Amino acid sequence: HSSLNRTKRKIYDYGRSNVWDWFITLTFERVEEFNAENFERCKQKVSDWFKNVRKKHCKNIKYLAVPEQHKSGAWHFHCLVSNCDELDFEVAKNNRLYLEDDNGEYILDKYGARIPNKYYGKEMRTSYPDGDYIYNIKQYRNGFTTATKVTDTKKTVSYVIKYVTKEVVECGFGKRRYLPSNNLD
Repeated sequence: HSSLNRTKRKIYDYGRSNVWDWFITLTFERVEEFNAENFERCKQKVSDWFKNVRKKHCKNIKYLAVPEQHKSGAWHFHCLVSNCDELDFEVAKNNRLYLEDDNGEYILDKYGARIPNKYYGKEMRTSYPDGDYIYNIKQYRNGFTTATKVTDTKKTVSYVIKYVTKEVVECGFGKRRYLPSNNLD
């Protein structure tokens, strides 16, 4: 319990001491040669991606990545990012042809047919009152991304902290449970 609190405090301190431009979620595509349920492999993959971004696109990028385990057991990372103007952000399109439930199963009508998604191919929006767009990052090729602009740092940092759970502490026992860049304040 005290380890969990220390981790949350450290993430909070990093989060509030820096100015963030983007809130990004990085997920992994399910492929045979990569196990998205292996915490260490996922953490290394995200770390390597940020190293490549620093090397090829944004030499001053700042990031703070926090893992979360999905109900399926797969890991994904929520990241606060800044100094990344050289990345290609494109407005996300709704790419689901049919409606799906939280488990990824198709929702069927009373006749057993899949229900078409009326927003397919249209630009996605977040639920924010100001209607900010959701973006994708072209340079991420390990799976899927969502990115939204940070408008309130305090709220965004608090939101990221809620992903630090008991599962993260157990998987990262004796190790750092988040990924900060070396140039954070």
